[in-house]
Amino acid sequence: MSQFSHNLKRDQEQYTGSWAFRDTDRRLLDGKLTLYQTTFKLNSHSLAMPPQADTTTMTKTVGVSLQNSSRFDTGSWMAHRLTYGVDFYRDTSENTSAGQSNSVLPNGKMRAVVVFLQDEISFLTTGR
Repeated sequence: MSQFSHNLKRDQEQYTGSWAFRDTDRRLLDGKLTLYQTTFKLNSHSLAMPPQADTTTMTKTVGVSLQNSSRFDTGSWMAHRLTYGVDFYRDTSENTSAGQSNSVLPNGKMRAVVVFLQDEISFLTTGR
């Protein structure tokens, strides 16, 4: 048996909720708000001889995303679909080896904020 033989167990839970909003002609308001949480856990049990320490890795992500699209024309020959929004998420990671903190892969936290803007332009459109 290889010194790298392990029995791996993976567990993942994911929860998502979203709400869509729009005006009747979908010109200015056509958006979505999404809240989510994901938990991923990986347990590793050594099958090698001599056995290596059991390890556990758990990552939890909690986030929110808000985006909207607005449609407008600039003249009779150019149409725009402007999409914009913000995303935010927080990751928390906990790692153990033999029941103790893992010195190779330490516990950690990360936060990220993303703001975006995209303009889709159509030229010489007819029948709008």
